Amino acid sequence: MTAPRIVRPGDYLLITARTVVGTFLLKPAPEISRAIEFLVAHYANQFNMELAAVCVMSNHFHWVVKDLEGNSSAFMQMLHRQIALLIKREYNWSGSVLEKGTNSVRLLDEEAVFNKIAYVIANPVEAGAVRDPRSWPGLVTSLDDFGEERELTRPEVLNGLFPDKATLRMTLPGEASTAKEKLRRILTRRTASAVARRKKFVGRAKCLTTHHTFRPPKDSPWARGMPVFRRPPRFAATGKQARQRALLERKVFLKVYYAALKAWKAGRRGVSFPPGTAKMLWLHKVRVQSSDAWSKQLAREHATTR
Repeated sequence: MTAPRIVRPGDYLLITARTVVGTFLLKPAPEISRAIEFLVAHYANQFNMELAAVCVMSNHFHWVVKDLEGNSSAFMQMLHRQIALLIKREYNWSGSVLEKGTNSVRLLDEEAVFNKIAYVIANPVEAGAVRDPRSWPGLVTSLDDFGEERELTRPEVLNGLFPDKATLRMTLPGEASTAKEKLRRILTRRTASAVARRKKFVGRAKCLTTHHTFRPPKDSPWARGMPVFRRPPRFAATGKQARQRALLERKVFLKVYYAALKAWKAGRRGVSFPPGTAKMLWLHKVRVQSSDAWSKQLAREHATTR
């Protein structure tokens, strides 16, 4: 059983999903890229998510979002389902499209947010596809996207269940002009480091012409660029104290959550779950502790671990 996520309004998240066995079902194709961009914009607006970075590689994708209302679970479920249905229709694909177990990482401080935004934008370089993110023929955020607002028209490959238009906005934390320059510096360093480390790149032309059924061998540059989730991280923070607080909170959250779940399954419907509970709240409208009660419990746990 997958451990529950802590879902908090206002959290920044790095969300990653992979195709089954690394198949190139998400390879760059103009109409599919436009459709995925439309879907991302549509569901970000529907679930009140601020978009900070988007990248769709041939066998995985990344989003960095700010979850304004604690709707990230519904956002991921609906968006990823529609992406899978799109791929199934376009390629007449009968099997699964995405692996089970989307990875969602909470970004706990501003530096972590900027680092992950840069990671997502530089992903075509990190993955060994192209030497510059701007050369990637698929969907990826660029620095020019920040501070701009684009109205997207629904592509023909999407059916009439979706509105005719969707607005795409990319937003950085902090003051707009200084935030953009900060990201530019981090992205420049990250891209240069990836180029020096990779040296050889697949190239734009081959990225476009590789067949969607291609599965990269384990020792190929394609496979080395694919994210691996042996022990998926749950959060990212640059400061030691922030990491320690996050580890403690997760430990206490799981302890309280599983105790509450056991009691709830035994018929005690009045039991309270910890703040950050998402799925049980969404499906069963369970009770959730107040923020004050939770803060006091965390303080007691912190005192006993010192």
